Amino acid sequence: MEIELKLFLPAGARGLRRHALLEDVRPVRRLLRTLYFDTPDWRLARDGVALRVRREGRGWVQTVKTEGQGGGGLSARLEESTAVAGPTPEAGRMPAPAARLWEKFAGALGVRFETRFWRDAWHIALEGSEIEVALDSGAIRAQEREAPLCELELELKSGDAAALFEAALALADGAPLWPYEASKASRGVALARGVPMAPVKAADCLLTPGLSAAQAYNAICRNAYGHLLANLPGTLEGRDDEYLHQARVALRRLRAAFRLGRELGGPPAATLQGFAHLGRLLGEARDWDVQGGLVLPQVFAAWPDEAAAARVRDGAAVLRREAHAALAEHLLAPETTRLLLTCARWLALSRAEYPDTDLVPWAHRCLDRCGREVHRRLAPALSGSDAQIHALRLAVKRLRYALEFFQGVLDKDARAYARRLGRLQDDLGHYNDLCVAGARLEQAAARAGIAGTEFAAGWFAAQKAALRGALRQSGEELGRAPLPW
Repeated sequence: MEIELKLFLPAGARGLRRHALLEDVRPVRRLLRTLYFDTPDWRLARDGVALRVRREGRGWVQTVKTEGQGGGGLSARLEESTAVAGPTPEAGRMPAPAARLWEKFAGALGVRFETRFWRDAWHIALEGSEIEVALDSGAIRAQEREAPLCELELELKSGDAAALFEAALALADGAPLWPYEASKASRGVALARGVPMAPVKAADCLLTPGLSAAQAYNAICRNAYGHLLANLPGTLEGRDDEYLHQARVALRRLRAAFRLGRELGGPPAATLQGFAHLGRLLGEARDWDVQGGLVLPQVFAAWPDEAAAARVRDGAAVLRREAHAALAEHLLAPETTRLLLTCARWLALSRAEYPDTDLVPWAHRCLDRCGREVHRRLAPALSGSDAQIHALRLAVKRLRYALEFFQGVLDKDARAYARRLGRLQDDLGHYNDLCVAGARLEQAAARAGIAGTEFAAGWFAAQKAALRGALRQSGEELGRAPLPW
């Protein structure tokens, strides 16, 4: 059983080799070439098996790996390695599951992609545990395609898995390190199949009634945390605005999950505070993307003073760049590395209280608490202030996330309720966009030195008044629906 912590280096490995944890240890450097085999229709990958043959020194080593269990960069997977005569797999040296697949598909197996990278490996002792620290730098190649490879793997050779996180937290002083869940094999499969890097949406959280509440809570948090990790590299690089959107959604889901599981024990208070701060920075940058690209152009197009509109538009562009720069700086800061690693450690190693609590009663209690909060806020918000509408929107989001988390143990009545809730959430989202855009426009006007924004204020007031009717209709429809749990 291989236990390792995989880490992404968003700013490269500069400074890592000079870290105090490694400076007195002589690294072993090797150039590794690895061939990955599969059928043309990727049967091994679909069955969660990676079959590779790697050149090591003058010989070749065949390895079969199964899909890892874990999350937050920590994985435990079955791995079996044996020496082979050359760069071709040998069925007689495979574990039974892979051997059976070999017998069935041997004629179709071929090299689908390869990796070539330099590996610098340090063997260190920490808190009574033995750890291999491996820095891999090179590329993944599939026919004419190539993708860079730069990652750090901490493999537990003996001792306690907690030492992997302690080592990562210590090494983070030398370079930003983020937990990373994508294996070389999974990245190679995507490259070979021509699947482009793209923003990742939330995966379904597949809970089953046989789980305990503690197991379900951990699975929900892992699901949301994995969603966040998958979108952070693209958010930092700014390849697509959707990465930022998905990262913000993921963090909201994660914080909603922490709130659901308060009775089961949550992460440290500092972790909660750190995610709240990260959420504010993600929200600031995302607001400028949305409002600057969707709502504010409508105001500028209608503004009678074209010169003033142009100056405010320029001010908004400056503030958007500043928000993205502040987010990027924070993502590379040591405090973000500590935050992500501390959360990963909590997910991997913590044990929630009340482990014998059944999932379904706990799910119903969580949904009842969230649902009652929504219904309590409905009537005051529908005839109340923007602040009351905002509070209702947050309550609706928390209930919507809870319904998504628990969908595997809910009946059709709950799914019908979720559709009604979705209509109200959409209306609340449109209203919130107008509120946020109005505030952002005031900031942009102040930056541009424009004092008179009465036209914009009137425009936003008219748009919000028009939306109030739709909000009242969807809110009253939800209010008449009983809570179905």
